[in-house]
Amino acid sequence: MILAIRNGNNHMEVIIITHGDLARTLLETVNTLLPVPMEARTFSNRKMAIDTIIRTVTTEHVEAKELLVFTDFRGGSCWQAAFRIKQALTSATVISGVNIPMLISFGINRERLQGAELIKKITEDAIKSIQTF
Repeated sequence: MILAIRNGNNHMEVIIITHGDLARTLLETVNTLLPVPMEARTFSNRKMAIDTIIRTVTTEHVEAKELLVFTDFRGGSCWQAAFRIKQALTSATVISGVNIPMLISFGINRERLQGAELIKKITEDAIKSIQTF
């Protein structure tokens, strides 16, 4: 599943690539928790070959000033697709381990932080959410 999220004033574009319906479910859940929902476009990798997804994303986002590509875990086919997108688009950054706190942090901080500062914040928030009791 791939979701393209256009970020308000920051002109940052976001792609989420996961296995199954996880990307869509993550976005639906996060949008119920955010004060301003993220707009999204979805593609299912169940119905589209990875090469087609890569071609679609790189063609549609070639003009992106900044592109974040979230994946569910490093090393899998979705991550490999994201890696190939990064190779094709110098504006892309790949972040693996996407989770709800990471996307909420993005949604909350997308207007006030940019670039490396935003990426640092959202990855820190995602890591902080992992707890053992």
